[in-house]
Amino acid sequence: MTGYWIYWVIVAIVFLLIELAHYTFIIFWFTIGALVAAVVSVFTNSLNVQIVVFLAVSTVLAIFAGPILRSIFFSRTRGPNTNIDNLVGRVEVCIEDIDNIALSGKVKVFGSTWQALSNKDEIKIRTGERVRIIGVQGLKLVVEPVDKSN
Repeated sequence: MTGYWIYWVIVAIVFLLIELAHYTFIIFWFTIGALVAAVVSVFTNSLNVQIVVFLAVSTVLAIFAGPILRSIFFSRTRGPNTNIDNLVGRVEVCIEDIDNIALSGKVKVFGSTWQALSNKDEIKIRTGERVRIIGVQGLKLVVEPVDKSN
């Protein structure tokens, strides 16, 4: 048994620490490659074979596994599921006059009181009127009045 395995483990630890500092899933594959090279070093004394195994495993993982894991962990298409989008389209009752100019207005949704804005500054909505939630701006609901005929 050779003493190279300890060097490969040290290299793996260094790569892992770099990955933890940057969290890019690029250096991580070199950590795995170094660990595989450490295992290979137990069976062969050839440093050349160990280096080839290290480079081959690291490269293959970086090319094929890297993009898959990056797409899972760094997905830009889907944010956290907060169910806020479930509020859009609901019809609720205004519990405080909504006036964008005066920065006032509230709507009760599922027992919680939300600050609300009218979708148009010139529209004021009175307490008791029905409103449809059409969006969310920060922590405020954007609403529009519901026609009396609906």
